[in-house]
Amino acid sequence: MKTRLWWLLGLLVVALGIAKAPTVTPAAAESEVTVTLHKRIYRDARLKDVDKWQYDNQGQEIALGDESFGLNGAYFTVYNATTLFAQAAQTGESEKTFAARLNKMSRKEIQALVAKYQLQPAGTTDAETGQITTKTVGGEAGVGSVTLPVKQAGQDARYLIVETGIADDVAVNVDVTKLAGPVYVSLPLVIAGEALSTIHIYPKNIGYVRDPYFFKFGVTLAGDNVRLEGATFALYEIQNGVKRYLSLSPVNDLKNDWIESADPLNDPNVNLFISDHNGLVNTGERFLPKGTYYFEELKSVPGYINNLADHPVKVEVPASWYDEDGNFLPVLVNGEAMEETISGKVKESTIAIGRPRVYNYQKATSGGGGAGGQTPGNQDHDVLPSLGEMATWTAVLFGLVLLFAAWLLLRHRKNTHVAKTDDKK
Repeated sequence: MKTRLWWLLGLLVVALGIAKAPTVTPAAAESEVTVTLHKRIYRDARLKDVDKWQYDNQGQEIALGDESFGLNGAYFTVYNATTLFAQAAQTGESEKTFAARLNKMSRKEIQALVAKYQLQPAGTTDAETGQITTKTVGGEAGVGSVTLPVKQAGQDARYLIVETGIADDVAVNVDVTKLAGPVYVSLPLVIAGEALSTIHIYPKNIGYVRDPYFFKFGVTLAGDNVRLEGATFALYEIQNGVKRYLSLSPVNDLKNDWIESADPLNDPNVNLFISDHNGLVNTGERFLPKGTYYFEELKSVPGYINNLADHPVKVEVPASWYDEDGNFLPVLVNGEAMEETISGKVKESTIAIGRPRVYNYQKATSGGGGAGGQTPGNQDHDVLPSLGEMATWTAVLFGLVLLFAAWLLLRHRKNTHVAKTDDKK
């Protein structure tokens, strides 16, 4: 009897314990997952260990010690690709092949795919459904997150994350060659037998560098082209109607510093560019993002007129290497396409040709002759005659005057002789 009583009391305690136990909700990993993007950008031509750009973090957060930078202002859209994969699977395509095929698509091809299959944005973000804009989070630039359902219509969900653009006010020193390739996410992502509740993805862009250059040539009084060494320039852009010069300060967070100056030639903070013995004016490693810039000639070579003071050298830098159709986009210098350096050094063949080029004209002086130590070029221009030619013309005119005077003298003598003959008659 006593045993039966204790047994009944035990059942009561268990029942009360169950009644008072807290309600256990499904773990986040079972219903939703957070995908965090870490947008990174690299410089291609100057980056070492290029084989290490790719790495497999298996969806986990990692500490980056490479030469990449976080990029704020990158736009992404997350699409529900569950049905798209189901259709591919029905044709016998494996998920690995399906993912690889998507990853190889260009931005234009992905846009066509989204439109064709009417893929819909999915996931909760700070903005509209499925829309991510990277920003600084916890001291790290280039971060954006989205919360996604693990299931879509009762099926394991698949998502396609597509970079769609860069904010207009992002003036980074290295623009993107192309937007990052599409990212395919298959849920749940299981690592070591456990489904991750947070997935970290590192979409990367390989940057491209643009370092414009041109050649400074002089036109002598004789009409010859010579390369001019020692011409001094400063680079500026117009920001909100104000002229600002490229500063000598180091690049910070992929951005150049631009400053106002009333005397750029003597301002120690302004970056000056001086033509070398080839006439080459090169920006070197002061890389420029997309935009329009101007080289202002601050000091010309002695003996030549600074006729570029009111007509600066215009430089137009496109936003990328290629347009949407794969056509190459060159840097334009005064409207002329510039041959790319890629490695950062101007090619010897380009130096030999000396293009793009801009000209100064030699001053006419009483000393005669042109600038010494210069090598004439191959292109002729209509200029004033040299002093040697002027001396020649002066001699010719003087000779004509003498001939005319002699003719007058002969005529006078002839007339005098005729008059004397008539008198004798």
